[in-house]
Amino acid sequence: MTEKQIEKGVDKLVGALSDPIVVFPGGWGDSLPEWLKTAITLERLEMNMKALKGEGMTGTDAEACAYLMTVSLTQPMDSDWTQIYLYMSLARFTAAGAKAHSPPISG
Repeated sequence: MTEKQIEKGVDKLVGALSDPIVVFPGGWGDSLPEWLKTAITLERLEMNMKALKGEGMTGTDAEACAYLMTVSLTQPMDSDWTQIYLYMSLARFTAAGAKAHSPPISG
């Protein structure tokens, strides 16, 4: 590795740890839960590892979930976006260790 490649790698690592989280404008960005902020950082680090192996850099699922969360707090979403948000939220909850369950059906 050249010195330039090492600097670029360090820059991306620092960015994964300190770059701001993109949220929908409207003032709800500070309402993100800590577990989601942690998930964003970890997924960014994972994305950097994949980029070192030649994959392209993209936004992470946790970042998309954070953005959609702030959208949902700002304005109503149509059914398609709601389904996407619910799917991604469930994936993030279970990845964070939460147990997904439905309440018992009484009948």
